[in-house]
Amino acid sequence: MACWDLCGKALGVPVWHLLGGSTVIRLEYNADTPEDRDPKVELGKIKKRVLGEGYTWLKMALEYTR
Repeated sequence: MACWDLCGKALGVPVWHLLGGSTVIRLEYNADTPEDRDPKVELGKIKKRVLGEGYTWLKMALEYTR
């Protein structure tokens, strides 16, 4: 570790740059959407999560009723 630090100081670059640069470009994350009996309210919650908060995946519980 100390050798990498010395090389970075000599070249004027950070160690992460010497080791190949940035590797994490984008992370995907998900959100749980609380259930509601009213479909309009449920759609509003989904829109808020996706458009307002920027989530790309949603986890929902679908319920079958007769």
